[in-house]
Amino acid sequence: MNLTDFTKANLTKSSLEGINLQGADLKRVNLSNAKLADAKLSKANLSGAFLHGADLNRVNLVEANLTEANLTSASLIKADLQRACLNEAYLVAANLNAANLTSASLVNTDLSLATLTGACLNGANLSKAKLNGTFFIETNLLGADLSDSDFTGALMIKANLSGANLSQACLVNVDLTEANLVGAELYGVDLSGAILNEANLNAVDLVKANLRGVSLSRANLGWANLLGVNLEKSNLVGSDLSWANLNEANLVEADLSWTNMTGAFLMRANLSGANLNGVNLSNANMTGANLSGANLMGANLSGADLSNVDLRGAYLIRTNLHNAILNEANLTGANLDEAVLNGASLNCANLNRANLNRASLTGANLKGAFMLWTNLKGAFMLWTNLDGANMTGAILPSDK
Repeated sequence: MNLTDFTKANLTKSSLEGINLQGADLKRVNLSNAKLADAKLSKANLSGAFLHGADLNRVNLVEANLTEANLTSASLIKADLQRACLNEAYLVAANLNAANLTSASLVNTDLSLATLTGACLNGANLSKAKLNGTFFIETNLLGADLSDSDFTGALMIKANLSGANLSQACLVNVDLTEANLVGAELYGVDLSGAILNEANLNAVDLVKANLRGVSLSRANLGWANLLGVNLEKSNLVGSDLSWANLNEANLVEADLSWTNMTGAFLMRANLSGANLNGVNLSNANMTGANLSGANLMGANLSGADLSNVDLRGAYLIRTNLHNAILNEANLTGANLDEAVLNGASLNCANLNRANLNRASLTGANLKGAFMLWTNLKGAFMLWTNLDGANMTGAILPSDK
């Protein structure tokens, strides 16, 4: 059979396994529910073709034209679609497991509910694609263009998105557990409600991204740029945020317990009501941050810069503030029971009604501090500088 022109032909339910139609003109052909497994269709023109429910397993479609083709519920397991054009095609609920779509073009294509487990889409163009509820489990999307695409509810567990362009993409409620996003472009991406547990986001740029309610438990965000991002009520338990840029970020009521934030930048960040239990913030820069009502119990803030920080009503029980800078910080009503403030600088800090019971202030500088009605009972104050401090009504260590 050596036919090359099947334009508009009706081949519904035909058995064409292994057929050689390389370069054939199959424009708008009807191959619905046809059996084409192992067929050779490289460089074929299938634009506008009807392939609903067709068996295209292991088919060679290299450089084929499938523009606006209807492949709804089609099976393309292990199909070779390298450099194929699938722009504006319909692949709803299609099975593309282990398919090769390297450098394929899928602009504005509908892949909703499709499965691409183990598929290769390296360098593919999926900009403006509809990917709602699509399965990308262990899928390779290295360097793919995914800008402006809608991934709402997609499963992308262990997907490789290294170097991919996800700018302005919608990833609401997407599961990206253990996904690799190193080097990905994530400017303005909406990740609200997404799951990124144990994901690799090392040094990624998430400026203006929406991360509200996201789960980043045990994720790697070291050196990441999170300037001004919205992480309100997010789960970051046990994650690595060392040296990350979180300046002006919204972390209201976020759970950051046991995270590594060594050297992180949190200037003017809002952490009010956040859970920072056991967090490592050593040498972090938190100048002007809002930590009112935050839980910093057992946290390590040694060497951190907390100048002008709002710590009103914060819980700093057994917190390590050794050599920390708290100049002009507001600690009104804060609980610093058993906190370590040895060598800390608290020039002009507001400690009114704060609880420093059993706190260690050896060598601390409290020059000009406001300590009205402060509880210092049981505090260790060897070589503490209290020059000019206002201690009206304070309970001192010697008081009974």
